[in-house]
Amino acid sequence: MQCPACGYAAPGVSPLCPQCGRKSLPAGAPPPRAKTSPLFLRLLVYGSLAFGVALFFKGRLEALLDAETALKESALFQQTLEQRRRVQAAVLETDGP
Repeated sequence: MQCPACGYAAPGVSPLCPQCGRKSLPAGAPPPRAKTSPLFLRLLVYGSLAFGVALFFKGRLEALLDAETALKESALFQQTLEQRRRVQAAVLETDGP
């Protein structure tokens, strides 16, 4: 059996490698997986969460700005209409009979 850590080929089946002293794997077992760091996973999860929250509030902010712009445009339009009415009323008074 060959040690996955040092590569020493030991005769027979032994749970420990005689060369480096590490546990060797039984025949046919898959090699151990590299463990993902818990810190990396936390950063990934919290980063994704923060990004999602930022996108949510960005969308809300854009909607509020669009609504505010529409309200200002509406108020400006109403003000322009009122000014036109005043001008038309003044013209009718001066041009009247």
